[in-house]
Amino acid sequence: MSRSSASFASLYDYLTRDSDFELDGYNLYSSPHDKKSIVEEFMKNADFLQRARGKNYLYHEIISLSKNNLPSQEQQHILQDLAQEYLSKRAGQHLAFTALHKDKEHMHIHLMISANEITGDKRIRFSKDSFASIQKDLENYLNERYPQLNPTEHYQKSKADKKTPRKEQEMKSHSKKFSRKDELCETLRTVFEKATSEEYFKNTLKNRGIDFYIRGKTAGIVFEEKKYRLNTLGLQTEYNQFVNKLERIKNRKEKRAESKIDSRREQMNRTRTEKSTVKPQERQKE
Repeated sequence: MSRSSASFASLYDYLTRDSDFELDGYNLYSSPHDKKSIVEEFMKNADFLQRARGKNYLYHEIISLSKNNLPSQEQQHILQDLAQEYLSKRAGQHLAFTALHKDKEHMHIHLMISANEITGDKRIRFSKDSFASIQKDLENYLNERYPQLNPTEHYQKSKADKKTPRKEQEMKSHSKKFSRKDELCETLRTVFEKATSEEYFKNTLKNRGIDFYIRGKTAGIVFEEKKYRLNTLGLQTEYNQFVNKLERIKNRKEKRAESKIDSRREQMNRTRTEKSTVKPQERQKE
């Protein structure tokens, strides 16, 4: 997925949103864990590009493995090696930041790649044939170097074999691009799951460059100056469940508050009762 704005900071936040990940850099001087420095390097490199509306500043790509039974440590090593091999062919002179996500059902690695080479003033764009050749080479590298994985032939097919949308989809199993819609949906689902208050929900989205709005009965978001309705994103049901969750949390808090008040009243009544039952002689002694 390409981005026509220099949104390096928001993509960095998105790639590091999970709790279990491994970060790495390619042609970067800064520590991959130092967000401020990483974003600064990407921004300074982007400054060499001529400002042009609708032109790309970065690419967000993903490499994943097909389903397997290998130990997590071995899968992690293979993915990191594949990322280095892929970047050497696809972006040898570009800046790249990688985030390997280990807490998903299928381990995968995200790549943030600069649109231009280091200090380059031109955006590098591959033709479909050139990009297909890189994918084919990466698949060959994977099959030859890691025979413990089931060999694949997704990128070995000729153009004549690419006749149906299904086959085109299968061609993306190893090195694929998430659409902006996919990225937004995944972010929103994560926030729906973790948020326990409306304030936390809105602040978390805002930190990721997303503004939430409600117009009448319509709920939606604004991202990179474009509006998306939750219904259009297919998230209306999950949003309704989230609203119900917040209502349940609110009711529990109110009940706990009422319970504390009742407990205090009961304690005060007991104290009054105990004082009223003290005998006159005992009061005199006191």
